[in-house]
Amino acid sequence: MNKRSVYGILILAVGVLALAGSIGYIEVDGLWSTFWPVILIAIGLVNLIEEPRNLLANGMIIVVGIIFLLRNLGYELFQQIDFWEIFWPLMIIFVGLQLLTSRSFVNFGKKSVSNDDLDIVHIFSGADLRIDSKNFTGGDIVTIFGGADVDLRQAEIVNGPARIDLVCVFGGAEIKVPEHWRVKVTGVPIFGGWGNKTSNKLNTERPVDLEINCVTIFGGMDVKN
Repeated sequence: MNKRSVYGILILAVGVLALAGSIGYIEVDGLWSTFWPVILIAIGLVNLIEEPRNLLANGMIIVVGIIFLLRNLGYELFQQIDFWEIFWPLMIIFVGLQLLTSRSFVNFGKKSVSNDDLDIVHIFSGADLRIDSKNFTGGDIVTIFGGADVDLRQAEIVNGPARIDLVCVFGGAEIKVPEHWRVKVTGVPIFGGWGNKTSNKLNTERPVDLEINCVTIFGGMDVKN
């Protein structure tokens, strides 16, 4: 089971429980208020399995989830801790560790791949990819509290237009394309937006090479050369 499937199951389960609670079929208020940190722990573990180099970021998510869960379960030691008072010190320590260990644990450089299609799902994490496919067809990008930087400047499209379906929720994406590509962007912005900064976007004499369909909720996307 891949990361997309795990995230889909988690979101589906939360939605089903919320719906069951809304129609009075089960009592979910107490269940949700106690066990919601399990979602953070699950996200951190899935990210860690898929991207072991992001040890610190995913470890931070897991630690925060465990602290909240133990507090909710009534463990006395954690009841005495005001999490929000230690949150900012933890974040400062986290940033410092990231800077010190970025060469060994976190890969800030681009990862080159030759896939013909994209399948990017990132929650509390990010992707930095260079695509050099000679038959790029499009794909999916989902970022939730995360980001994606996709470089398509070395890619080629044989049978256009290629199509990318993109969802950004409290996240962002930047897509770089070759200068000769004509890109068409459509979608639904909800407290978010996008920008098409490509040089060929108004060239109606050229057929569209890449279609990007966006849903941005408190997020954004930019496509440029």
